[in-house]
Amino acid sequence: MSNQDSLELAMDLYESGQINRARDICHLLFQQNQENSLLHFLMGLIAIKEKKPRTHSFDLRRPFLWIRLYPSICSVWAKL
Repeated sequence: MSNQDSLELAMDLYESGQINRARDICHLLFQQNQENSLLHFLMGLIAIKEKKPRTHSFDLRRPFLWIRLYPSICSVWAKL
């Protein structure tokens, strides 16, 4: 399974309410340094859903990151 396939699976799991499984896939991709803006955004959504403080190096509150994420955010919200 490619990294993109894994990320899409994580998104599908998130959408179906399987937050723990989605989080596990995201953490695995994150640990493998397969970072991209959609992965960061999805991990942010999971953190919000779990109402846990951020424990990773990314922070969606940074304005410049939102600018980079905008295209991915639009595609994610289109799926929801």
